[in-house]
Amino acid sequence: MQIKVFKAGSMKDALAAMKAELGPNAVILHSKKYRESGLLGFRSKEVVEITAAIDEETTASESAPKPASAPPPPPKQNISPTMANALLSRYKGSTPAPKTPQTSAPKSQSNFKNVFDSVKETAPVEIESQSDAEILNSQDEPKKPVPPKVEPAEPKKSESLRMPTEDESPEQAKIRRLEGELAQMKAMLAEVLGKESAKGGISLHEALKMQEVSEEILTEMASTAGAGDTLVDCQSSAAKWTLSTYINEHLKFSDGIKLNRHGVRIVALLGTTGVGKTTTLAKIAARFVLDNNSSLALITADTYRISAVEQLKTYSDILGLPLEVVYTPQELSTAIEQHKNKDLILIDTAGRSQHNDFQMKELVDFLTVNPRIEKHLVLSSTTKLTDAQEILKRFSAAAPEKIIVTKIDETGSLGMVLNLLRNENLSMSYVTTGQSVPDDIEVASADVLTNIFIRKAAGLKS
Repeated sequence: MQIKVFKAGSMKDALAAMKAELGPNAVILHSKKYRESGLLGFRSKEVVEITAAIDEETTASESAPKPASAPPPPPKQNISPTMANALLSRYKGSTPAPKTPQTSAPKSQSNFKNVFDSVKETAPVEIESQSDAEILNSQDEPKKPVPPKVEPAEPKKSESLRMPTEDESPEQAKIRRLEGELAQMKAMLAEVLGKESAKGGISLHEALKMQEVSEEILTEMASTAGAGDTLVDCQSSAAKWTLSTYINEHLKFSDGIKLNRHGVRIVALLGTTGVGKTTTLAKIAARFVLDNNSSLALITADTYRISAVEQLKTYSDILGLPLEVVYTPQELSTAIEQHKNKDLILIDTAGRSQHNDFQMKELVDFLTVNPRIEKHLVLSSTTKLTDAQEILKRFSAAAPEKIIVTKIDETGSLGMVLNLLRNENLSMSYVTTGQSVPDDIEVASADVLTNIFIRKAAGLKS
């Protein structure tokens, strides 16, 4: 084992020097801060010293796997002709024609490994040194293929449930009713045949149903994509393409947080208690500092929860970022003005109950001090659908523009997310899949959600 000592003016510089000399697999054995006196005791300066080690047997031949190319649109899979003709003979010719898929280029993503595993949101601790902490490793994941997009197909909702209009002719009403019944028949057909078609696995239709995706969405997906496309095994490329296409058409995504070309970007995280706002804020901050070398400032208004400030201070010390604690809207305005030269200001707000009117008004007062604050509502994927709908309704007073879905690793069902956001104008910015900082966070996209759904389905099958 090779052991070396690195000294620098800041923790960030010391980490950079260690990584440059020992490589990404080095680990920190010990770190400390002290003041180093100058000539005759004058002009002393603060020094960060870290002791790092690396296994000499580790080779540099390890490299990220080659990115997989985007798969071509899957071939149409037909259902049993005998059963299909028996059930659908009265609706012959009413099945909508499939749309031509348009492929889109895959996007590369970056992954960071276990840099702050010693810091947990549920039990924040004070860290005097980073002994035995793991150094941040940066390596590229294989590029994920982005499923081809298709043009939106109609109808989006079950037409059989829509009331007839005054100018609708009897023949048009009959056609509309038959189309709605056909969509429902396709959904039922997918459910029946799905159990027979996926030997040793489960169909996409059954996998989504097990994750509590609503019947309305399952019917709509079978109608627009075709019943045969929801009958395939959920692990197949055809199933992933069908689900990703549907999600891309019916949900909105914002590509995370984008920095301004000129001027500071101000982002506030808000939500109920216990949804992971502080940990999510630390993950976002670490990504911008360690990946983009951006200048940041952290502000916390969460002075109610025990150890909340200490937890964020631990993260800010590790990243070398300034942290401001504010108690009033006026102090928040002053803190924003003080750091207006930064690239990004991240604001951590106190958790608020959607049933407490006073707390909601207090939150709104904080966020209205600056019209440039971009608000992201943090929502746990473990929340019941009815509660999540109530949260969206009550927090609309604060006018959030985007949604961050957290704690995906703590639930076996992701149907709530699709059921909730399908008819909402809010766009998803991030999803988090664990407590590891800064690893367990991804920019939300149709491809990311599809992969999560498929992983959940594999867990349910086992």
